[in-house]
Amino acid sequence: MKWCEDCANDYKYVLIYEILLNKEKFIYSTLEFLLKRGLCMRTISEVLEKYSDKEELIPALQEIQKEFGYLSEENLVLLSKKIDVPLSHISGVATFYNWFKLKPIGKYHVCICRGTACHVNNSEVLLHFLENKLRINAGELTTDKLFSLECVNCIGACAKAPAMMINDEVYGELTENKIDKIIDDLKNKK
Repeated sequence: MKWCEDCANDYKYVLIYEILLNKEKFIYSTLEFLLKRGLCMRTISEVLEKYSDKEELIPALQEIQKEFGYLSEENLVLLSKKIDVPLSHISGVATFYNWFKLKPIGKYHVCICRGTACHVNNSEVLLHFLENKLRINAGELTTDKLFSLECVNCIGACAKAPAMMINDEVYGELTENKIDKIIDDLKNKK
């Protein structure tokens, strides 16, 4: 999601006001507020405007994920209708490529490597450490939406095994102490 600074600040005040006044209608009011402000956040219709055929499937998926952070089922259904490709085919493509996310991810997306080099260097132990530290299992998102955790086959950092990536940064030669410090530093950064 992309917000202009004025809308983000106004949104905070409206959000607090709506929560205090009327909790049940808060979601509707938030959407209505965004619409009245001229949609600082692009809608799925706006994202899909320039796509019209099946050859544009992967670029469309990439743009949807860039705009919304992940590929929701609702957005995939709309894409299917727009480019006239069966939803089953779109789902197959979206699940085939590791970089597409079908669930929301955290501000810090942690990918622990489970490839051969990392496996023989105890990445499974580090995975369990991360799950305990973050209080989530692999494939989940923390309640504050700060961290998500994923197991991946290989991140291409075998010489630094065991390794993990957080967003686009690689961390290697990991120990529980190193992971503890990395996660605490990111929590304090917010």
